[in-house]
Amino acid sequence: MRKNLKPWHLIAALIVICGGGLGSLYYFRTRAVSTPTAMVSCLPRSGAVLVYLDVKTLRDAGILDLLVGSKATEELEYRQFVENTGFDYRRDLSAIAGAFSQGSAHLVLRGNFDWKRMNAYAVAQGGTCNNSVCRVPGTNGRFTSFYPLRTNAMAIAFSQDEWAALDISPRRVPDEMAAPDQPIWISVTGPALRDVTALPAGARSFVSPLESARNITVAIGPTDNRLQVSLRVECPSDAAAADVVSQLQSATDLLRKMLARENMQPSPRDLSGVLVNGTFRREDRRVFGQWPMQRDFIEAIASGSVN
Repeated sequence: MRKNLKPWHLIAALIVICGGGLGSLYYFRTRAVSTPTAMVSCLPRSGAVLVYLDVKTLRDAGILDLLVGSKATEELEYRQFVENTGFDYRRDLSAIAGAFSQGSAHLVLRGNFDWKRMNAYAVAQGGTCNNSVCRVPGTNGRFTSFYPLRTNAMAIAFSQDEWAALDISPRRVPDEMAAPDQPIWISVTGPALRDVTALPAGARSFVSPLESARNITVAIGPTDNRLQVSLRVECPSDAAAADVVSQLQSATDLLRKMLARENMQPSPRDLSGVLVNGTFRREDRRVFGQWPMQRDFIEAIASGSVN
């Protein structure tokens, strides 16, 4: 027997449909910033250098203060920013994922944000906010734009495009995409390394073999009570991968011989002290490398005394 639909039946159906849709959207947006891989998937990636920092892990390990220096040395402008927005990266920032390309920077920040104060600060700096998306004019025709991906995640961009932050959005994470399980990493294509010129002495011979690679990922993380630099190189062929391993090993052997000829011992505070201990292996088209890193080297980086 056919039942007549009553108005409340339609209303209930609409509530169920809308509720399910909103629930799916909320679930998707939540997943979009919950892991390093998902944070990176929000970013525009074409030709970009990708960077990830687990700020909370670095803070808990005491490395963040080591790298950024004393709080007492912070500029007045930043202290005023903290006072007006309530946001201090030393305390409130948990993680950063960034994409850098053609003079633009797109970032996903995970942390604690007071959005009302953030928006008010943007307006006070001469910016505008529309539908939770803010943009603030900067120098040389550049803009800072930002909006909340969710309560504890910000999409922010620095670009000549005044609404560049809108290029950052939650996306489904590809099955083949996986970020390194380390608190610091950088991913770049081989050809992008050809433009890298500001390198410490001796480092160029380790970079040039990677210029033909499809992708290079360098990660830094703790292992056996010390830090370790890990390298993963995606090569176009098995032969290319074998050649990369050979060149990296040759560069390491040459560095060892040069130090021995000069009667020098590798210093843990010097880049040579890191590079000289590199080990490499190949799996088909992939090359893997490892360099142990002492805390002394991080201290040297922070003091600007790395050679």
